[in-house]
Amino acid sequence: MRFLTFVQQNAKQSDPALKSFANFFINRYPPHLSSDPRILALQLYNKLTHLQTTGFQLFMIMYSHESKNQIALELKIDHAAFLEAINRIVELQNNDPNYKSS
Repeated sequence: MRFLTFVQQNAKQSDPALKSFANFFINRYPPHLSSDPRILALQLYNKLTHLQTTGFQLFMIMYSHESKNQIALELKIDHAAFLEAINRIVELQNNDPNYKSS
């Protein structure tokens, strides 16, 4: 299952971060996007607010528990590498002088 499909199927959330990310991601991005958090971080970091970034990270954690996820095998095996991958988006935001969180 692709990450986009997972978000679409789980979009009805009460958590503001999850809800904000789901609304943004479903309505803005084409279905051919990667499910790799490292690639998504590069594609999304300068487009998300801080709240949506938190939603992205939470959805990725939830997605990692989906039995049919398409996360790279090395990230499935190495939990520290997975956490590093989902935190990469914050590192990119923090190091981009043009990033604005709103």
